[in-house]
Amino acid sequence: MCFNSRFTYKDTKIGNVYIQAIEVNHPILCHSVKIIEDSRSFVFMTDNEINQENPKLDYEDMLEFVRGVDCLIIDAMYLDEEINKKRGWGHSSVSEVAKLAVDANVKSLGLYHHDPGRGDDMVDEMESRCKKILNNNGLDIPCFATYDRQEISL
Repeated sequence: MCFNSRFTYKDTKIGNVYIQAIEVNHPILCHSVKIIEDSRSFVFMTDNEINQENPKLDYEDMLEFVRGVDCLIIDAMYLDEEINKKRGWGHSSVSEVAKLAVDANVKSLGLYHHDPGRGDDMVDEMESRCKKILNNNGLDIPCFATYDRQEISL
């Protein structure tokens, strides 16, 4: 397995597990991690603003990093109606995340980094909005709001 070195700080291999890290779009230094084992892949991308004005990681490179992964867990802190007031904070909206998932053809999508002021009903609403966007784009993939101590099998 060979990673695209323009994304990484240091590719790591432990046994048959490959790990890749990239810097993402946040006001402080943050990274996303991709883990590949055998034919399964997982990306954890928190604290990332997809449509940041002066991105460290542009959309095309982000797309390439997550393309086709089995599971993408990603920062989806805001609603569309909130995101413009939060630009530059280093977080994304549900529709931005859904678009990335559609464009990258991911196999499952977990919404992460919920605003701590939101109740369960609003998190459920965000999940429903994301599922609708995915379905309207012809993707019938699992989409779920993540929660504390959740386990995911690939």
